[in-house]
Amino acid sequence: MGFMLLSERENTILDFLVRDFIKTAEPVSSSKIREGLRLKESPATIRNIVADLDESGYLEQPHTSAGRVPTDMAYRYFVDNLMSEVELSRQISLRMKRLTLDREISRFLAETLNLMGFSSVDEGHFDGHGLFRLLKNPEFKKEESVLDAGYFVDHINELAKIYGRQATKNTEIFIGKENPARCAREFGVFYAESYGRGVKQITILVGPKRMNYELVSGYINLFFDE
Repeated sequence: MGFMLLSERENTILDFLVRDFIKTAEPVSSSKIREGLRLKESPATIRNIVADLDESGYLEQPHTSAGRVPTDMAYRYFVDNLMSEVELSRQISLRMKRLTLDREISRFLAETLNLMGFSSVDEGHFDGHGLFRLLKNPEFKKEESVLDAGYFVDHINELAKIYGRQATKNTEIFIGKENPARCAREFGVFYAESYGRGVKQITILVGPKRMNYELVSGYINLFFDE
């Protein structure tokens, strides 16, 4: 998905807001942006930039808060234009390299990143890991989100085929409404394919839209982009 690039100041503010929301799950106010970035612009100027980002579709304002939260469009812009490559420690990298089976990789990623993970075994059937960890995220205090996660688990075999048809490369990120599965419209989903010994292996990671895309991408790339 292509977007018109934002200005340098808009990039800086959107980058801060997305990262802060990923860490806290709390709406981000203009005053927190100004203080966190130590900006010299006046509070009114910062509010105007935030309002412009809101009007452009990158931010939205929960009814009960004066702060803003990222939209699907903001997460996509962050992934495509603002995200940096994560340097994983040598110790973690060596430990990961010892994992040889797709199911081991999926379990490691799910447990390390507090996500739900699935791996293909036995010609398309899937093992799943991490539902409990996923449900600990604050987004899953809503009953609807819990039910959607349960639906994803129960229908993983058919959903994996749908994601496979939609993916245009070996590793793909689906954010919010980009997800072809209706039950995942409030989730972030990583889909990855690899081939070992002539067999296609599939790994799927599911998290809230607020997942740490940089960190997940760093782990995924170590496994699948060689």
